[in-house]
Amino acid sequence: MAVVALVAGSCGRGNTHGDGSPSYDAYGVSFVYPERWRLTADTTAAPFIVELELAGPRGAFCDLAVYGDTADVDRMVQGLLEEFRAEFAGAREARLRPVRSSLAGVEARGVVWVIDTPEGRRMIHILAANVGLRAVTLYWQALARDDDRVGEDIAPIMRALEVEDLPSAHDLHAPAGLSAAVGRGS
Repeated sequence: MAVVALVAGSCGRGNTHGDGSPSYDAYGVSFVYPERWRLTADTTAAPFIVELELAGPRGAFCDLAVYGDTADVDRMVQGLLEEFRAEFAGAREARLRPVRSSLAGVEARGVVWVIDTPEGRRMIHILAANVGLRAVTLYWQALARDDDRVGEDIAPIMRALEVEDLPSAHDLHAPAGLSAAVGRGS
């Protein structure tokens, strides 16, 4: 069973941080995000512990997913890249470059994919890391003209992200006793 909560503004699981910035703190995941961004979806369904979507200015968006177990980081990045290639099948690829960064205090690997679309040049950033016992993916996209500003907005999320080692998504959503019968995760 999937539980989906659509939230407007910083309602729902969105809270206010001590400095007045909007923040998220649920399912063992917490971070602060810029005021001009809005939490638009908070989904809990296997294989995720939680998947969050944030909408930014001028059509920018960010997706953060925390999975029930660790995973092969490079395969996760390639899987997301293939999903984007299918979504933007008509776009011309201008550049693809590998990147390394930090996500929740650990090394993350990923790519920056630059494509030309009818709306203009678009930059898609994909990062993945194993944070403790959890795999985490973070991707964001924006038109190239907005990319620096969006990157400045995303950087604090990457630094302040905290992921606790909690039960797997399967355990969180299974009726009592079911997880022992079927095993953990998927």
